[in-house]
Amino acid sequence: MKHLPFEDISLLSKVFTPEYTGLLILAATPPAHMDAEQKIFGDLAELESFANQNPYGQYALLNLSGKSVENIYLFDNILTIINFGEAYSANDHFQVDYINNPDGTIRWLCPAQANKPHFLALYNGNGLRAKLIKKAFKLCWKVGLKKTMISSQFSVFTKEEIPLQDYLTHSNSSNWALFTGTVGENRKLVLAGNDGHKTTHFTKIPITEKATELIQNEFLNLEITANYDLQKSVIPKATKKGAALQVSNIQPQNALSSTSLQDQHLKALFEWYNRSAKTCSTGSIKQFEQIRTKLDELKNIRSLSNGLKPTIISKMTLDLETFCEKLTAIPHFSVGLAHGDFTPWNLFLSKEKIHIYDWELADTKFPLMYDMFHFVFQSGVLLEKINFKDIEQRLEKLKSNEIVNAMCIRFSIDFDLHKQFYLLYTISYYLDIYTRQKHLHTQANWLIQCWQQALEKELKSEHNYSKEVNSQNSKIKNFIPKMG
Repeated sequence: MKHLPFEDISLLSKVFTPEYTGLLILAATPPAHMDAEQKIFGDLAELESFANQNPYGQYALLNLSGKSVENIYLFDNILTIINFGEAYSANDHFQVDYINNPDGTIRWLCPAQANKPHFLALYNGNGLRAKLIKKAFKLCWKVGLKKTMISSQFSVFTKEEIPLQDYLTHSNSSNWALFTGTVGENRKLVLAGNDGHKTTHFTKIPITEKATELIQNEFLNLEITANYDLQKSVIPKATKKGAALQVSNIQPQNALSSTSLQDQHLKALFEWYNRSAKTCSTGSIKQFEQIRTKLDELKNIRSLSNGLKPTIISKMTLDLETFCEKLTAIPHFSVGLAHGDFTPWNLFLSKEKIHIYDWELADTKFPLMYDMFHFVFQSGVLLEKINFKDIEQRLEKLKSNEIVNAMCIRFSIDFDLHKQFYLLYTISYYLDIYTRQKHLHTQANWLIQCWQQALEKELKSEHNYSKEVNSQNSKIKNFIPKMG
């Protein structure tokens, strides 16, 4: 019998069963955490009895028992059957390979007849390990050892069009790959369509309300940036398909990647600011309102079940409050286009340009340099696992960079103030998410540790600056009477 996590059961039903069908599950052992609407049967006779007693219903069957269910194909009210294990039938229309995440949940899906591991188009991994993984998959497909790399297969029989077919054209009906997304409130499926040789486009399919909002935001911002006539950046062409979004594949033929900021990155950001930068009153910048909301929520945290310590959250929230008071007192900020998740895994490099995708968090009225700081922190902590001291050295080097200096002068950017805004916004945003997660991934702890050190350093600098100012003021006061 196949043991399938609840997350995968829910996901497979959204992809392979018609929306209007009720889900039936045949399993020797009931899966945990099932929804009340999903009916579970321990043996075939019980399932057949239910189908006979409900002739006017419309159902899809997920067969996890490993047993043949040939009689079920004859029922008019069973529209779709997904068979795991050795339960394949000659009636099934197609087979699907899947590859699991380390925790046993499904990561990638692709047709069993695919002649290449097209799902690698959904994997923009960086570093030596990622390169080795890609090479291993490609080699195994090439020499006929695919079965050593996949986790398993299932087969699908259907009498009706399944949701997946809504996003496939005739040319790629058997040439696709699916990434199941990251678990959480932003989860979405990403479908890669290809012509049998190369991936031509991606379709992002939301499966939560929040994901729907993010996809709509991406579409609107891609429409805006398409009018900027960018020469240093390549961005996807976007088309809405209901709640989903189809975007073109912008990966260059000889794609490069880097975990450190290159001139291509900085020149691209400079061009974005040339097209979009303006000065706004701090009170009109919506990110400050969002920060205020997040901090108020964090102040009310009393207990956590995912290993995070409330004392750490309280201390960080208090530190963030200090910066919030300081930055909201500044009358104006330079704002402009920001991608929002400007990281090595969301872009490719070519010789003169960046090719950047996943614009879900984009905004055209964001305090400048946010993307630059985000790249340094995210790549440093998550990809290279360096500590804050090393990140601080990289930031100091950037501060003296010729292109960065030119940005600061042209767009009236205070490097240190904009860095503090980055920390304030990013930490409050992600801490709020982390405190609501049932299980905290290891990388989140890496980030939190780095953020703690960053906040301590910024507060220490503020304290030293205040002492220096007070000392200077005292000297001036002592000097004035002597002048008299």
